[in-house]
Amino acid sequence: MNLVTATLVGDDDAAAVTFAGYRLPIPASVMHATPGIAAYLGRDVILGIRPSDFEDAHLTGESWPVMAVEAHATEVLGSEINVIFAIDAPPVEHKDIADLAPQDEEDESAVPLYQGKSLWTARVNARSKVRAGDRVELGVDTRNLHFFDPGSGLAIGGRATGGRAALAERRGGAAGSWIPRGRYDCRGVLHRRQGSHPWALEQCRRRSCLGCRCGLGRAAKTI
Repeated sequence: MNLVTATLVGDDDAAAVTFAGYRLPIPASVMHATPGIAAYLGRDVILGIRPSDFEDAHLTGESWPVMAVEAHATEVLGSEINVIFAIDAPPVEHKDIADLAPQDEEDESAVPLYQGKSLWTARVNARSKVRAGDRVELGVDTRNLHFFDPGSGLAIGGRATGGRAALAERRGGAAGSWIPRGRYDCRGVLHRRQGSHPWALEQCRRRSCLGCRCGLGRAAKTI
């Protein structure tokens, strides 16, 4: 998940988040469906946007808010393209939400940076003509924004979006229940239990999932 410290501005019916020179209006339906979010108006929150909630603005067919960015790199993955771009904001470092972002297996504390800026990833349709070095307008599906308290790291409104709570839900358990330690893909499928042979269990079949280290996709994480 792409994370940034943002400021929540406006009111219940005309709210927006501002960060790194961007302003994304928040649909009133999101404000009304997120308990407690109104208490953060005029304050900072940690904003999360999943790569899959971006699209090349010329291909969306929706009136989504737009972020104009420069593609630092692109990665063609069959029917999708990962667009890597920098935003002029420092990385979010919080011990309680670190596992929301893709982590490198060799250095789980690593944060992707480019010239001191955070690197984000957008997943767009392969019909996009974007290539490394291009300026591109990315539409953002703001119906799926995620908000976290910058002090506690907890999801505002109680939405479980990642980490152990989400993995527990996906595996049929309640948040806080015991979860086998190992590496999971983007769907919460256990790839490798700690101490077992690599990839002894079910492998991820989604070549397009971001960040996975299973060799077939790119969304595994270690817990």
